[in-house]
Amino acid sequence: MKILVIASGSTGNCTYIETPQTRILLDAGISSRRIQAALHAHGASLESLDAILISHAHHDHVSALPQICAKYRIPLWASRGTLGAIAGLVSPGYPVNVIKGEELALNDIGIHALPVPHDCVEPLAFVFEQRQKFYGHFTDLGYVPDMLTPYFERLDALTLESNYDPWMLRHGPYPRYLQTRIEGKTGHLSNPAALETVKLHTRLKLKYLVLGHLSQKNNTPAKVLDTFLPLKSARAQMKMAIARPDKPLPIMDL
Repeated sequence: MKILVIASGSTGNCTYIETPQTRILLDAGISSRRIQAALHAHGASLESLDAILISHAHHDHVSALPQICAKYRIPLWASRGTLGAIAGLVSPGYPVNVIKGEELALNDIGIHALPVPHDCVEPLAFVFEQRQKFYGHFTDLGYVPDMLTPYFERLDALTLESNYDPWMLRHGPYPRYLQTRIEGKTGHLSNPAALETVKLHTRLKLKYLVLGHLSQKNNTPAKVLDTFLPLKSARAQMKMAIARPDKPLPIMDL
């Protein structure tokens, strides 16, 4: 299984997952032109995709859907609530599929679709499984619910939200009501909360850690790195990267 984080941040999110038989796009929150360029650089294309999965309906995860749906017929998968919320972005008659329950199989890849606490209709996190390798994609969640914790132990690669620095949020430009929303149970994970999540729930088998969905106003890569540096030193075998909204990361190969 290969994973390409094309973009991650408060301005746009998109990830590509590839196995020998399956090609999946997870979220489409940047322009279709940028998505196509990133895929072409790795020998893939929008035309070659087997599915698009949408985690939830916020703009930074779905903004390219009108462009994609107008030109392609890639099957779209999401929760019932998300499909209802994005109905206006999808062309009439477009192939949509409701994710029912927690497990989905697409060709040679198993997908665990897991409800998460976020201020949107039926948001999901995902764990992808192929040949006993596991990739977890957990962003846009106010806290880590108990049902997610057993999955962390299995992961070989993880993209985890590290959205905001608490001091920057409290002293930044956002009004108090928005600060409360971000810090709340259906908001986002802070840098310290993300660190504690990795320390408590992941195991030494974790080969790749991507810290993503950084706030443009309330975080910086340097803040994230400072927070996670002790963990990186303690886990020399783990490759850690900070995702960017404007540039893909190197491929993670499991």
